[in-house]
Amino acid sequence: AQNRRVQLLMRESGGGKSKLGFDLGTQYASVLFIRLTKGKDVPGLTRPFDEWVTKVASWDWGDISRDRRVSQTKCAIALLLVLISCYADFGSAALAVIRGMYNPDLPKRRELLLRLFLSGQCEDAVQGEFSRRAGLIRRGEIAVNPWTMVVSSLRTLRSVCGDMDLILFFDGVQGLV
Repeated sequence: AQNRRVQLLMRESGGGKSKLGFDLGTQYASVLFIRLTKGKDVPGLTRPFDEWVTKVASWDWGDISRDRRVSQTKCAIALLLVLISCYADFGSAALAVIRGMYNPDLPKRRELLLRLFLSGQCEDAVQGEFSRRAGLIRRGEIAVNPWTMVVSSLRTLRSVCGDMDLILFFDGVQGLV
């Protein structure tokens, strides 16, 4: 049986959400920490999410039929899943390299995964991979099953982490609003 739990935590800026994600990742589970915004002192979206928004916004959303709007919304969500898979695959590849050099224990792997994504050093690689994969999803056309892609990527990450628990933590979601 699968355990599907989704929790949403919303608080004002400075309310401790990012710290909670870091604490979870150092004490309880591996955390794929996905930053949508650059930070509270630097306005704007991170490069990968800016590219996602730009691609979706470039589609014609004007006077279109309800069916076309539904189709494009599905494509936007599919493109988001492709982006999440890029984050997971980058984490898997980076941890595999680290484990090839030395095999840190589980708490250290969790910490390395967190620091990798919190540092922002992943953005160029994630954006590059997203640019390559984004062609699989076009306005109204989905050439790949995005659910299969993201689930496969997350399972690989969980395996490389060596952890049964993996948390997706999206920080700065308010940047999309």
